[in-house]
Amino acid sequence: MSFYLDPQIIKNMRDAVCESLFLRKDKAKFNMICAVMDRIDSASRYLNDHSNYPNNESDYLMFMNYACMTQDALVNIEHQLDGFTSIYPGDEDDFFGTVFDISPLRKYSTQRPNDQLFFRYLRSISFAHPFKTDKSKFLQKDIEHYSPMVTLNSHNRPLNGYEECICILIYPNKGNDFFLYVPWESLLGFIQSQYELFSQFTTWITEKLEAQITEWIMQKIDRSGTVPEILQRLIDLIHNRYDSFANPSVEDDYQNSKAWALYELLRDYTLELSDTSNAPSVEAYRKAISDSIPELCDILDNVGDWDEVTSRFLFAHPKTMHSGCGYELEKIHAMSEKNYTSIYVGRNFADDFSKGFARKWVHIDAHKMSVEEIQLLANVACYLEAQDVGSQDW
Repeated sequence: MSFYLDPQIIKNMRDAVCESLFLRKDKAKFNMICAVMDRIDSASRYLNDHSNYPNNESDYLMFMNYACMTQDALVNIEHQLDGFTSIYPGDEDDFFGTVFDISPLRKYSTQRPNDQLFFRYLRSISFAHPFKTDKSKFLQKDIEHYSPMVTLNSHNRPLNGYEECICILIYPNKGNDFFLYVPWESLLGFIQSQYELFSQFTTWITEKLEAQITEWIMQKIDRSGTVPEILQRLIDLIHNRYDSFANPSVEDDYQNSKAWALYELLRDYTLELSDTSNAPSVEAYRKAISDSIPELCDILDNVGDWDEVTSRFLFAHPKTMHSGCGYELEKIHAMSEKNYTSIYVGRNFADDFSKGFARKWVHIDAHKMSVEEIQLLANVACYLEAQDVGSQDW
């Protein structure tokens, strides 16, 4: 099925943006571009459904509304991102140059406008304020244009060779009123050309990502020292590559960091136990973390996804999980020192959890131990049980 505006263009752009590691670090710009893409999704759908010559003024104005949204989206991206400027394909007056040349607009102008300037003028005239439109940059300094209405002309052929034109009545402040005839196919072609410029942004994003990955691959991780030291280096590396906030701390920002899972592993590896009877199980868990360090380093050296490794320890789901166990674990890990309700609820669920397979591996005193120790012991129990009986299929 063919479309006026190819949906694959915005899909390719979305895929590139979602993978753009460097762009994600600037949260404000990343969110802006995501908002632009969402708007373009809806605008392109509307334009694809209404690319036929409009039936009335309302249909035309709705088309122009979404057409302007599409063009403005690209302008916003160019203004927000240093280094990206779209290159206009072909000549800059391909779509409206001839229209201007044969229109009465020439005698009010100081220059032949390019397509961008002409379209800005057209949108201003189309969306006229109650009394007058904004002046265009190519009009003479003392000229103002007023537009009382838009009409349609699909039969009288006001311009040779064009059967369908948008006809806008214009009242100049000097001279006689006149109709500006704009071929529908010229307007369609211009908006399509603007939409297709998003492909240039996709290419720019992809090239930036490839250059960034090449640079990162050259930066190898120092694997000397203790496990906590190496984990901290991995955390710092992830923070420098991906995180938008400055100076994240375990207390305040770690949950918002892309490195949050490694923060959790570092906590699990270093937390002091209040009940030494849990030491053998905890040490087995920590040895497994230690054994995974080379794999984690290899993944980050090659700019890979470390979630598969961290999930073994933080999201282990053994086959022997009882009914409601997943919900208990959710409440255990949702406990926060900043939210005492979550702690009260979480401790009750931790008590229930401790009576299942967990007691085979650890002793959890749900109402006396610290929140972090309970969370550590829940991780230990799930990991060791999964190693013993196997994991559930997700």
